Amino acid sequence: MWLSLWNASSRIGMMIGAIFGGHFQDRGGRRLALATGSFLSAIAVAMCYVADLPDDMDSRRGLFLAGKLFQGICIGILLCVVQTYMSEVLPVLLRGPIIAFLPIFTLLGQLIGSIVVYTSLKHKDATSYRICFASQWPFSAVPFVLAALLPESPTWLVRRGKLDKALRAQQRLDSVGIDSAAIVDEIRTSILVEEEERKTQTYMDCFKGIHKRRTLIVAFASALPQLFGLQLLANASYFMQIVGMGSSNSLIFLILGIGLGLIANIISLWVLNGFGRRFLCITTLATAMALWLAMGIAGCFTGVVTIW
Repeated sequence: MWLSLWNASSRIGMMIGAIFGGHFQDRGGRRLALATGSFLSAIAVAMCYVADLPDDMDSRRGLFLAGKLFQGICIGILLCVVQTYMSEVLPVLLRGPIIAFLPIFTLLGQLIGSIVVYTSLKHKDATSYRICFASQWPFSAVPFVLAALLPESPTWLVRRGKLDKALRAQQRLDSVGIDSAAIVDEIRTSILVEEEERKTQTYMDCFKGIHKRRTLIVAFASALPQLFGLQLLANASYFMQIVGMGSSNSLIFLILGIGLGLIANIISLWVLNGFGRRFLCITTLATAMALWLAMGIAGCFTGVVTIW
């Protein structure tokens, strides 16, 4: 029950964080939202780090649950802000390939985490698992440092009427010889058009006409990782230990699986344009379905062979 609560709390927190982050970044700016999410994530890691200090077992579990929920909120804020920032500052030709780096770095983080857990197995101290939590602090600081170095989104500055600051931010983003003023004027024109459309449109329009089709496509694309069982794969080492595999071997398989996924994501940067989105979605989902079916059938039997 507690494992289910801990896993679910992160997802619930991410939904809350995404909603809050969307409103907060429109009011305080992309850089402030990025720095805030980073700072709060360090606090969330600290909550998980000290979760073993209370004497009562339920208090420990409750504190860890609160830490996981709070960490999920921070992740939701960061994901929301990062994707918004990239969509506003990247040229159209680079948006697809660069946004494709999001799952790559997600897998890279999982890979680093699984390696840290694997190396922690040799420590026999009862609190050695704290090393895994402490290793998250340096990564929590990275977005905070980036928020201090990156220019603010010119689009957000134009929306706030800060045209001079928007021009300076755009000049920092552009290379030499680019007419930054023209780009700011183009941003301002597109925002004015959006403001005019907003007077006659509501959120319910997302579910009407051609907008309904676009909304469903975006919802399907967002749900796709869960449809092929990404969350279950992230907990693969736990499930392998449940069916009888040793902790060391299960983590090795987890590391190998994440590594292969990382390589596949890098390859996808090239094959996306060569094979198309629909073809890749259909073929990979069909393959995943066959593999899940094979594991389900294997689960009907027992023995060492079944585990492998």
